[in-house]
Amino acid sequence: MSKSSDIAERQLIQLYSEACKYHEQGDLEQARTCYLSLLQQLGDAPVILYNLGLICYEQKNYQEAKNLFLRAVKAAPEDVDSWFNLALSQKKCGDLEEAIESNLTLLRRVPDHADAHYNLGLCYQEVHRYDAAVTSYQNAITLNKDHLSICHRSIR
Repeated sequence: MSKSSDIAERQLIQLYSEACKYHEQGDLEQARTCYLSLLQQLGDAPVILYNLGLICYEQKNYQEAKNLFLRAVKAAPEDVDSWFNLALSQKKCGDLEEAIESNLTLLRRVPDHADAHYNLGLCYQEVHRYDAAVTSYQNAITLNKDHLSICHRSIR
């Protein structure tokens, strides 16, 4: 590795560390600026897309979060967290059928993902597919008893 590429790599690592630090401290705009700079330099790096998506979601910019998570799952289709957050963003945007499909995709990869079962149940409930919602809630409760009270409140 040449000295200049070594320096460039260290600068990218430094920038990523700063972005993470800002994000953890709640300085979302500074974190976003760092992540966007990294994205410009690295292209569609899944971890950068994911972290930017989280920032947008935290800022309630659900459409942009959805777009970033879509790019993240295209760049890394095996990334469970990106699929999970994509489904959450799609639901927040009112794209319930898309959210259902993303949750189902996630559950094909990780069948015992209790939170995905719960979120799938919420989506089914909103589109009036109550039998499917109940099944999803039952799966969530079977996998994580903590979901019992949450599911009970959801079906009221």
